[in-house]
Amino acid sequence: MQITVYPNPTTGIVQFQGLDEDVHSVALYDMAGHLVATFCNTSTLNIASFSPAPYIVKIHLPNGTTHHLKLIKR
Repeated sequence: MQITVYPNPTTGIVQFQGLDEDVHSVALYDMAGHLVATFCNTSTLNIASFSPAPYIVKIHLPNGTTHHLKLIKR
């Protein structure tokens, strides 16, 4: 399964493309590995209030798999 986040880079709202099932949770980390935010049961994130920077997105699916994506906030 190929999951992408778009638009990337973004200034606010992003969505995940390529999901075959619902999202259990999403964790957003800065590049130092610090947890910035968590979101539950959503495939759309609003990061408009976050600082411009690159982030790592960890998508946790109900079947136990985790996907890692890079997201750039402008």
